[in-house]
Amino acid sequence: MTLIELIVVIAIIAVLVAIIFPAIANARQAANKTAAISQERQLGLAAELYSNDSDGYSAPSTNYTLDPTDPNRIWPNLLFGYAGDNKAAFIAKGSKGQYPGSWHLRGWGSFGMNSATAVDPDFGCEETDKDKTSCYAFTTATNIDKAANPALVPLFATTPEGPAEKNYRGYEFNPYNGLPRRDDLEQSPPLVSDRDLVQELIILPGDYIKPVFARYNSTGLDEGVAPVLFADGHAKVYSAKQIKTGKTGILWRFR
Repeated sequence: MTLIELIVVIAIIAVLVAIIFPAIANARQAANKTAAISQERQLGLAAELYSNDSDGYSAPSTNYTLDPTDPNRIWPNLLFGYAGDNKAAFIAKGSKGQYPGSWHLRGWGSFGMNSATAVDPDFGCEETDKDKTSCYAFTTATNIDKAANPALVPLFATTPEGPAEKNYRGYEFNPYNGLPRRDDLEQSPPLVSDRDLVQELIILPGDYIKPVFARYNSTGLDEGVAPVLFADGHAKVYSAKQIKTGKTGILWRFR
């Protein structure tokens, strides 16, 4: 084989690699996204079973009446048995998350529960409060079955994971931390991106971030998508751009 022939062969291989590798990466992302949707449905079923055993009340994403050393302070341990004692169900496929089984590990969650379900009788928001900006919990538990339209109430979404000491709070997303829509507060979107907003907003306390992470097919331009599981058990995929518009019909701030 001459030098020219060798160069031609190398060039052909380079072209094939350039074509094949993105296709493989896209296929992997699609498979991970599909798996994450399935996982969210499993978590949604676990949440429904918990609710059935709790007079219709939702598992709180955080129960601030309990000490941080109590494993039931956060929702994964409340739903663990209802999810078949399967830790893998709580770790979004394709993420580097871990089962957030303690307050110390809460940052490693890669599925976040809507923090509008969190309970703090002493310092939480009242449902009658007009301004719920940065509200992290409510004084009472919620019964989502009594919501006007559970099919529009988001219960779980994918979130960025990492150590809590670096401001990650992946076990929750907070719908009250985004830019409010003055014409329709319920549809005001949370902080969301296909980039890691926790790192971008590192100067803020972790409890003021708690974003949704559109991790699948991320481009860095908010074209990546996030599976969202609704209170009626159905799941749908949205891009970060779609969520940011606040015009998806999702009642992020359902309380």
